[in-house]
Amino acid sequence: MRSVNPQQTAAATAISALRSKLLAARFGGMSQLMAGADATDRAEGVRGARTTGARHEPRYRLIDLGTFGGPTSGESTLNWSGEPTAVGWASTAFAQNSQSNRFICGGSDSIVQFGITHAFRWREGQVVDLGSLAGQKFCSINAQALPTSRSWAVGQSEINKLDPALGFNQSRAVLWRDDNRTVDLGSFGGGQNAAFDINESDEVTGFSLNTVPDQYSIFDDAFFGSPNGTQTRAFLWRHGQMRDLGTLGTGNDVWGFYINQHGQITGIAYTNATPNSTTGVPTVDPFFWDDGKMVDLGSLGGVFAFANAMNDHGVVVGYSDLAGDTTHHGFVWEGGKMIDVGTAGGNFGEAWAVNNAGEVVGFTTIAGDLNYRAFIWKNGHRTDLAPLPGDCGSQAWGIDSRGRAIGNSMSCPRKPGPLPCEACFFEKVVIWDNGTTIDVSDLVARGSPLVIRAVGPLSFAGPGVVNARGEIAGWGVPAGVRRSQWGLKGHALILVPIEGRR
Repeated sequence: MRSVNPQQTAAATAISALRSKLLAARFGGMSQLMAGADATDRAEGVRGARTTGARHEPRYRLIDLGTFGGPTSGESTLNWSGEPTAVGWASTAFAQNSQSNRFICGGSDSIVQFGITHAFRWREGQVVDLGSLAGQKFCSINAQALPTSRSWAVGQSEINKLDPALGFNQSRAVLWRDDNRTVDLGSFGGGQNAAFDINESDEVTGFSLNTVPDQYSIFDDAFFGSPNGTQTRAFLWRHGQMRDLGTLGTGNDVWGFYINQHGQITGIAYTNATPNSTTGVPTVDPFFWDDGKMVDLGSLGGVFAFANAMNDHGVVVGYSDLAGDTTHHGFVWEGGKMIDVGTAGGNFGEAWAVNNAGEVVGFTTIAGDLNYRAFIWKNGHRTDLAPLPGDCGSQAWGIDSRGRAIGNSMSCPRKPGPLPCEACFFEKVVIWDNGTTIDVSDLVARGSPLVIRAVGPLSFAGPGVVNARGEIAGWGVPAGVRRSQWGLKGHALILVPIEGRR
């Protein structure tokens, strides 16, 4: 999820937030990129920050990852080190049909129709179509690449079998090996399954539906409004076996998002089976799983909290409703304690990525919730990160091992009023380095085929956005494409440092 609309209460939008957040794990934010909006014409500066929009000597070569015959591609993520590898999805020339899986193919919840999409892997300068378990006319999509040594990747693929609860094709969690062979990771018996993350020990996490009826299923109900679904359960796949991670409290549903190099897993879970009067679903908390034990990370007082990232030391970051469920703040969970990172004067905030040094980035709203302000949090303190000169807002989505943040500088809206989500302008990608805000487009070699508009998957941030080699995963459009067409014509891209200029 890019952000939650500050004009709506967090309680009223809890299910919408869940749906948007998990869809963003697949499609980045195409619907917001296509939407136009206005909010305020007043810029809020950040004292002490130095900003620049001046042209610099090129530092990056832009690689357009293209498509498989369709109009668009996206959701590229990078491995952390080792042989350069990126994964993502690209549209094909095949049209969707009434049974195409909307969670994978991109037709759900206002995401524009892309036709049949296939997972891809970029390696050694070549983009390979990874196909699907059921053939060319069925969809697949990647979630994450193996962090280092090999070019394995995980994701989700359609199969040629109808899900009776949802009326479209079933899916399976899959692993793509170096030889491009697709491995079906299995299922707990339900119709929908997906792999979300993999570590260097070839351990995988994600979700799998079982066969136990559950009218509040995180997947069936929250995504598609079906009361006829089954329980959503997090899994650990290791040595060819899929293990159920269990549940929190009296809850029935769990979803695994991230697994680190120690096999620790985080995600979200229902903590009970009784819907809240404010959200209509059971309480949602992030969890931390380690060596067979699942811990409830709690919340900042509300009934909805979300995990956005985790590092190799088990530090989890995300956001949580405050008491009353009308506002939410970013949090850092470490050593059994959830810490509120605060805001830049507004009511909303989200922490999005954390590196292994424990440095955290994200964004909050400013006073009056008139715009967003990126931040970096380290050693217990939050520092706001300025937009480019003339811009009004900023959001940070990733951070590298050297403490450089990457995100977006946002244009100034033209009408006064609180900022709605539809007003999110992701027009300029920026790097914050030692207090300086740098426009990434000024660092890209001239004559590049795309204009970069967004970075990374923006939900599985951190290593997926920028890696140890300084490569950046992003998304861009050809010059001259109108904003209303960005989502239809944009391509996944990689920025590769020019030797000696990183």
